[in-house]
Amino acid sequence: MSADEKITVEDLLDAMREADVLEVFVQLPPADQDKFAVWIGKARDEESHWRRINALMLALRTGPLYPGTPAGPISSAGGLG
Repeated sequence: MSADEKITVEDLLDAMREADVLEVFVQLPPADQDKFAVWIGKARDEESHWRRINALMLALRTGPLYPGTPAGPISSAGGLG
């Protein structure tokens, strides 16, 4: 992407597809989807846009809606006891 190009909705959708989280995103309530879009859109520059997009991808991958996410809390001790 050149410096003159803006980050588009397609860029966001492509990033979600690539991170395998698009299906999780569409499960969110529309109001929450809009809040994320506004938050990303308010980034001050391209680097901030991508940081926010990456933060959203991580949140979607580690959240409870992502397939395979454990239902219970994960122990920070790293062991099963």
